[in-house]
Amino acid sequence: MMLIIKNGEYVDNSDISVINFSLHYGVAIFEGIRSYQLDEGYHVVKLREHIERLFDSAKIIQRPITRYSVDNMVNQVIDLVEKSETKDLYIRPIVIYGDGIMGIRNLDQKENIWILSWDWDLDRDSKRYTEGLSVGLSNIKKCSQFSQAKIAANYLPSFVAINSSKSINYDEVILLDDEGYVCETSAQNIFFVKDGEIYTPTLRGALNGITRKLIISQASSIGIKTHFCDIKPNEIDNFSETFVSGTACEIVPIHSIENCVYKTLQINSITNRLSNSLLSYFYRKE
Repeated sequence: MMLIIKNGEYVDNSDISVINFSLHYGVAIFEGIRSYQLDEGYHVVKLREHIERLFDSAKIIQRPITRYSVDNMVNQVIDLVEKSETKDLYIRPIVIYGDGIMGIRNLDQKENIWILSWDWDLDRDSKRYTEGLSVGLSNIKKCSQFSQAKIAANYLPSFVAINSSKSINYDEVILLDDEGYVCETSAQNIFFVKDGEIYTPTLRGALNGITRKLIISQASSIGIKTHFCDIKPNEIDNFSETFVSGTACEIVPIHSIENCVYKTLQINSITNRLSNSLLSYFYRKE
């Protein structure tokens, strides 16, 4: 079941005009948030942090959110979860800009704030989790200038990379940053493992994902060190494991990148330890 809030009011559908500024120019900001059903109650993971990042994204594109405060939007999300029959949800706040006025130089567009939620039953027994991802390397680069904002337009390189003819036989694809180092996959952060420690790209082009930060925190809590570094595409075979992370997918193991096969799926792998630690965090109240 999908629930939809538009500008603070529940509505039956999410129709927007075809003469919409955000639709034409890709100027929309959004978040992806997960809620987990617990034995008693629910856990909306890092809700305030997600909403604060939404507001930060608006500032990065120089269109600060004026309709609501962070507290107000947090409360709207909580109300939406309370009204939902299931608490296992994916929640998508998205800010889009006005209808009926075209032209890229437009300072008068008022933001419209939508919050959508739908049931999210993640199948952790599916092939991608039990057998791992097959990943290709793309030569398409992510733009670093706006990389710390979740802007719709930022996903164009990902769309082109993962839908290219070169990527058609892979489950995922790695994009590079402006300087040609490993950046992230189409919509997830990426981690590598060597000698019991984890390595992840710097934030030159990669989004500082909230799940990424959670993994780094959980790793520290169980004695695993994290390194932030530049990784060249020809260095990916220096590692024993690799995995991707994101709000929607949590942690997904990578079986191979191009012709390099990893030991990510071993029972005692660092990836499994981190995945179990992360799940323990998700299924308890903060």
